[in-house]
Amino acid sequence: MRDILYAVRMLARSKGFTAAAVLCLALGIGATSAIFSIVNAVVLRPLPYLEPNRLVRLYTEFPLFPGGGLRKFWTSPPEFLTLRRDLKSWQSLEAFNTGGANVGGGHEPVRLTVGFVTGGLLEMLGVHPIKGRLLTPKDDEPGAPTTAVLSYGAWQRIFGGDENILARDVKMNGRTISIVGVMPKGFQFPPGEVDPAELWSPQQINPASPGSAGSHFLYLVGRLKPGVSLELARQEMAQLVNAQGEKAGPNTHLFHPQRHSLVSFPLHEEVVGGVRRVMLTMMAAVVFVLLIACGNVANLLLARAEARQREICIRTALGAGWKALLRQFLVEGIVLSLMGAVLGLFLAFGILRLIVASNAGSIPRASEVGIDWMVVNRLPGVQAATVLGGMPPVRPLNANDTQIEGFVPREGGPIQNVDYYQSSGDRTLEATGVRLIEGRLFDERDGAEANPVVVVNQTMARTFWPGQSPIGRRVRPSFRDPWRTVIGVVGDVKNAGVDKPAGNELFLPFRQLTNFGIPSAWLVVKTQGDPMSMVRAIRGEINAIDATLPIAQVRTLEDVVSAATARPRFLSVLLAMFSATALLLAALGIYGVMSYLVTQRTGEFGIRMSIGAQRSDVLLLVLRQGMTLAVAGIVTGVACAAFLTRLLKDFLFGVNAFDPPTFTAMVITLAAAAFLACFLPARRATKVDPIQALRYE
Repeated sequence: MRDILYAVRMLARSKGFTAAAVLCLALGIGATSAIFSIVNAVVLRPLPYLEPNRLVRLYTEFPLFPGGGLRKFWTSPPEFLTLRRDLKSWQSLEAFNTGGANVGGGHEPVRLTVGFVTGGLLEMLGVHPIKGRLLTPKDDEPGAPTTAVLSYGAWQRIFGGDENILARDVKMNGRTISIVGVMPKGFQFPPGEVDPAELWSPQQINPASPGSAGSHFLYLVGRLKPGVSLELARQEMAQLVNAQGEKAGPNTHLFHPQRHSLVSFPLHEEVVGGVRRVMLTMMAAVVFVLLIACGNVANLLLARAEARQREICIRTALGAGWKALLRQFLVEGIVLSLMGAVLGLFLAFGILRLIVASNAGSIPRASEVGIDWMVVNRLPGVQAATVLGGMPPVRPLNANDTQIEGFVPREGGPIQNVDYYQSSGDRTLEATGVRLIEGRLFDERDGAEANPVVVVNQTMARTFWPGQSPIGRRVRPSFRDPWRTVIGVVGDVKNAGVDKPAGNELFLPFRQLTNFGIPSAWLVVKTQGDPMSMVRAIRGEINAIDATLPIAQVRTLEDVVSAATARPRFLSVLLAMFSATALLLAALGIYGVMSYLVTQRTGEFGIRMSIGAQRSDVLLLVLRQGMTLAVAGIVTGVACAAFLTRLLKDFLFGVNAFDPPTFTAMVITLAAAAFLACFLPARRATKVDPIQALRYE
């Protein structure tokens, strides 16, 4: 206790030293604690399901597909039923997909993401509802009454936490459904989605008529039997693929080890695999921040120990042994560390709140709007309006088989498949700014009774008609739609993300899609002035047509593009923040060391000035010595950075890992920070009174 009280008094007397050391520790501990909390929650913590290590995702693949193959692709209902019947390694094997649906029954209609699941999926996860029951295989039988399970958030937000929710009539896409259960707070499936499902309803696949084996839209998840390893399950899947491959002909849709294979991965790995490397990189970055903080505090403590040589000698002369002195220094270090830790944890809490809030705000929801866009070609202030089936720059891949008239396949060349189908209304050019390269876009001539037409993008034109004009050529979407004539070519639009190639894209006119069915769409409006000022008027026009139609995800195009780059931008901001923290710590460290050196050389400076040295000479002396060390550190740091940035090349878009402007700016910033950290102590050295310095000496 005596050592603790003495340590507190000594630290209180050295306010500058204490503040610098505590600040360094707080910054290092705060940043590290906040990021580790995120890494632990996102990457390290098991999924909140029963025995999650036995849960596995299954996909089909088409490895020989052009462009590197179709990886982690959907499964068709017939394929799913075959796998469920023939694979024996699985305690249960279930299927799901997600989509948007209009849900009514609350205060007003809303647009929700719905998980369409097979009957045993929720039960397989081992999570119990807080009200009612889960979906069962009986709910999944064809022709059974449509049931659904609500998320806790949807129950509270849409239905006000109604305790009688299980007795209420709810509409989903115009059909009455029965809510049979409410899931606990925080439950999510599929896990880790940007736009999580808030209602789950049965797939109701008919085993007697499951549809085409080439119609892929299901994702699979299964639970391994106790004692069965994933490797054993993979061997069984490989045997099934090989057996079907021996029967597969050129026109059959069966599994094949080279053409149509099966792959599987642990569910946890699938959820966190996309962010694991980024999160661990972030963790490594803040560990460096902590190391810098520790190095700075170590320097400060060493400098302080040097300055206390006289005190140590006096205490030794009075009988203090080395153990007592060691204990005293350890106690002072522990007290200092505890002070830094307390402040650091407060900082960590604030940083974590800021990170979570910023991340939540930057992650978009992917709801889509179903609307007759014509009601808007009449509102004052609207320059143009159109409707799109999918909103770039991030859309799911379609990979639809498409017959190309006159197409002759060649080995290693393209196949008759289109990456993206885009349904489009009139005036797309005016409303979205899509560039017309050749021909024309859709207009009033392309109605339901007119000749079927399409528009293609430049990539599709180059792929299937290299060096030729595609105008007047014909395509047949999905090999079953009527033949359609190409009437126009437009510039490429990013669909897989701003950092990915555009891909082939086929535009279909909305007026001619009565056979396809349009479950949802994006209404795109170009306005004069502030576009958000038109929202109320647009809502009024839509409600006048159908008051039960929900309007969701109202955003400017700038917000849409911003949301598409939210994750890399957010991570870049975090890295920049921690880099700035590291720079601040480095500057504090240089300042602390230089301050100590100036203090130690007070007598020397007094002597120099007493024999004729000018104040500018002392200033330059200190600056030269400090900046020599700083320049050596910067050169070493640039060399290390040139090597380490190779690890970041997969996270960069539009810039090289070794970007000269970035490195130049970095060197200038570091040099400026080092100069300032050296200049302040050097300036203090020039104010030394030679007489006072000699008297002190």
